[in-house]
Amino acid sequence: MTFRSLPFEARPIRATEAVLERIYQAAKDGLKGDALALAADLLPIELRRLEEFDPFVGNIITKARADNERALVAKYQKMAQEGDAKAIEFLLKYVHKYSAPQSLSIEIDQKISVTQALAEAESRLTIANSEDDITDLTPRMIPTKEKTA
Repeated sequence: MTFRSLPFEARPIRATEAVLERIYQAAKDGLKGDALALAADLLPIELRRLEEFDPFVGNIITKARADNERALVAKYQKMAQEGDAKAIEFLLKYVHKYSAPQSLSIEIDQKISVTQALAEAESRLTIANSEDDITDLTPRMIPTKEKTA
C-alpha cells in the first residue's frame, strides 16, 4: 500500500467585496455552516477564519438572514391582506407568537337537591316481592379448601 501526498497550497483569503457579496447571497438563500461556505466558493475553514479575523463577515451573514426574513414576512403580509387564511395563521403563529387556546372551559351552574336525588334513586330501585325474594341478607361463607396439617 502506498501513500500519496496531495499537494495543498493555502490560498490567501481576504474579505473582498466579491467574497462578501457571495457570502451575503448564500446566507440570504438560507444556507448555514459548511453549506454557506461552499456556496460562497470558500472552504469551511476559510469562512471560519474570515469570521474570526473580520467581525464584519458575521454582520454580513446576520444582515442577509434578516433581509431574507423581512422579504418573506412582507410576502406573507401581502397574502394575508388579500385574505389567505394560511398566511394569516402563519403571521399570527410565527411572527406574533400567538397560539390559540387548547382547552375550553364550560361551567354549568346546576344545583341538586339531596331529597330529590334520593327520591329518584328509590324510583329506580325495584324490589321483587316474589317467592325467589331473598330475605336473609347475611353474608354467606364461600367454602374453601381446608388446609391439611
